[in-house]
Amino acid sequence: MTTGLTLNNTQNGGAFIGSAGDDTMTNSGNVVLVEGAQGNDSITSSGSSDTINGGAGNNTIVLTGTGTNNMVHGGISSINDASGGSNTLFTYAIGVHNDTLASHDILVARDGTGNSNVVTTTVSNFAPGDVIELSTSHGIHLVTSANLSSIITSHIADNSSGNAVLTLGGETITFTGVHTSALTASEFTLIA
Repeated sequence: MTTGLTLNNTQNGGAFIGSAGDDTMTNSGNVVLVEGAQGNDSITSSGSSDTINGGAGNNTIVLTGTGTNNMVHGGISSINDASGGSNTLFTYAIGVHNDTLASHDILVARDGTGNSNVVTTTVSNFAPGDVIELSTSHGIHLVTSANLSSIITSHIADNSSGNAVLTLGGETITFTGVHTSALTASEFTLIA
């Protein structure tokens, strides 16, 4: 652990950037670029229309309050959206992610490299209105709008705990508390 800073932002607009250490950052401003920088940061934000980038490191991001239209990405090990708002959550980084969705969230599941790298995402609190966006190329599985339904059906199954697990190429998404029978292609969209 590298000692970082404890930072608090209440201003709207501009940039709110952490240090090279393990920062604890709290943002309540709107339309803010929140950048975790290099450490293993803990970022809590209640603002709206913010872009939150964990930066390098193993970061934890928590959305609180009633914030909406936030975009969250970067080196993230955990996203917890307790805001109840509509937000876009990206799991670009290779590794393991534990993401908790609120109502009408979009989780973008791709490794960002175009390769079959292992991206393991566990999604909690998945509910009607939430959407998983899949990259059109997942390793050996070429996903198109024409074959999306059959790809989802043939690559999703309940694990031993009864949770739905979707496996495409090197990416695995586990839906905690959701059975395979509850998921349809309508919960998935495609991105290039």
